[in-house]
Formats: sequence, structure tokens, C-alpha cells
Amino acid sequence: MFFPSSILSGRNEDKVSYINKLKENVKLRLGVIIEVTEAEDEENTTKGVDLEYRVLTMEDDNVAIYNKCITVDAFGGVADYFRFRRRTPDNPETVKKGNIRGQNGSIVLVLCLDGDSEQAIILAALAHPDKKGILTKEKEHHLEGEFNGVNVEINKDGELTITFKSPTDNDGKPSNPVAGGTSFKIEKDGSVNLTDGLSNTMRMDKLGQSFSVETGDFTATATKTAKVAATANVEVSAKARLLLEATGSATIGAGKLEISSKSIAKISAVNLELEATLLKANAGTIILKAPTVLIGPAPTPALTIATSFVGSDIFGVPVVCYPAGPFSATVGIG
Repeated sequence: MFFPSSILSGRNEDKVSYINKLKENVKLRLGVIIEVTEAEDEENTTKGVDLEYRVLTMEDDNVAIYNKCITVDAFGGVADYFRFRRRTPDNPETVKKGNIRGQNGSIVLVLCLDGDSEQAIILAALAHPDKKGILTKEKEHHLEGEFNGVNVEINKDGELTITFKSPTDNDGKPSNPVAGGTSFKIEKDGSVNLTDGLSNTMRMDKLGQSFSVETGDFTATATKTAKVAATANVEVSAKARLLLEATGSATIGAGKLEISSKSIAKISAVNLELEATLLKANAGTIILKAPTVLIGPAPTPALTIATSFVGSDIFGVPVVCYPAGPFSATVGIG
């Protein structure tokens, strides 16, 4: 029966032979993490580099505890590293009874450096016996993992899905289901879909060569220039109010421009200028309200005593008429 030197006291065999046995610990051990020593803790021998763990193992039907276990880094560099915190069980007493089932801590594999029991290293972890249904025959070639409520899955078609569930407890239960449901997916045809699981969806359709956004309120802000260009059509529609506003100048250029309104159409300006080779106004009634109305480059009064009207009477005989007044000096035609 083997115990690390941290619980050496009380052994029946002599201390020297037992210490030698501690230096010959070369077997790969299966255990459960029961305690964590923070990196910044004074008792942590890595001096702020990494977490240290206490791991309880079953050896020859007996319980053994390894202290100050360090972990393997996937890259081991300053610029490149991969580290994470492993979970301790909610009920460590169950583990101390020698049962790795019915507990929700991390199950790990431990090996001692140079066979020294005081230099135990967590090499990897094993699939928890209470976590089933991840790899099934139906799923075929499949990858799936989850850490603290973020699930990553690559299915047999190579589709990648990342799903946010919100932080989870030791049993994998989300702490905030309302916040969960956001997912990102790259589909097998190369299309990309992003959704919050409610009303907001953004999709890039690779086959249809289209990009769509479905949302409640939508705001786009550019600190510099914003451009919208299309080789075909650009359509903007609103079932309620449409507001186009510029604090500087605004220019609309078109080969053909049509403006229509099912109700009243208003144009308000300090000065309004209309330039056209031909200007037509078709209406049942045209009303111009202004103190002065001028038409033409050098307008004169529209109606004077010298103004004549040429027409014909009921018999077709030409008739020349002259106005009797009153006359206007505020309506001019040039």
C-alpha cells in the first residue's frame, strides 16, 4: 500500500525504505481533484505561474493523496500557452470513500516526474462516467467540448457550431438560461449564421451570395465615411417613418428621379431653386402664395393696361380684348 510522504507519519515500515519507495513511483495513477491552490497563494510552489491541485487516487484498493500537482501546458511558451482551471467536486467526501462516480469533479491521470511522489504532474483527464451521449454511432465522425457554458461542436459534415449557454455549475447546469442561446455556425456549404436565439440573426449565404440581417432596432455608426454601393438595385423601405438627414449638404443624382406621395408632399427651404430644360406642372389647381411672384429672367407685370388678348367670338370672328383692371405689380412674367 502506497501513500505520499505528506501523510508518511504512522507508517510501520522504516522511514528510509519508505522514502526510497516514494522515489520509485512510476505508475500512471487515476484520481479526482479535490482541492485547488491558487497561483498567487504563498504555499504555491510555482510562484504565480500556475494552479496546483490536490488529487485523490485509488491505489491497490487504498486511497492516496498527491499534493501540489501541476498540469501540462499544450504549448509551454511565453507567447503561446493553453491553461484552464479544473473543477473540484461539490461532495469531496464521496471521493474520499473511493468512489469516482456520483461526484462532479475532474477525473485526471497523474504521473510522477522521475518517479518522485512529491513531483506529481496531471497529464490528462478521462471522460467522466456520468457524462454520456456525446459520441454516438449516429453522430459518426464528431468532436465536441464545453468549458463553463461555451460549447464547441464539429459534426460529421465539418460544420462548426459555437454555442453560449451562460456559466455552468459542476453538473453543467447553466446559471442564466435567459442569457444563453447565442450561437455561431459555419455550415457545410460555407455559409455563416449568427443568432442570439431570439429575434436577432445575421446570415452570410455563400451559395446565394447574399448577406442578411434580421433584428429589432438596428444602428450603424461610422466615425469617418460610410459608403453603400451596389451594381444592381438599392432599396430602402419603411412601414412607418423614413428620415434622411444631413447637417451639411445632401446631393441626389439619378438618370431618372420619381417622387410620389399618397398623401401630402412638402418641401421646406429658405431658398428653393428649380432648374430644368422643361418644367411641367399637371394639377387641377395650382396655388402660389407669395408677396411677389416673378417668372422669367427679366420679369414685368403680368397684366397691364397695354396687355391684349386675342380670341374669337361664337361666329369665329377674331376678337381683340384689353383688360379693364385692377392690375398687379407683384406678379411678373419675363
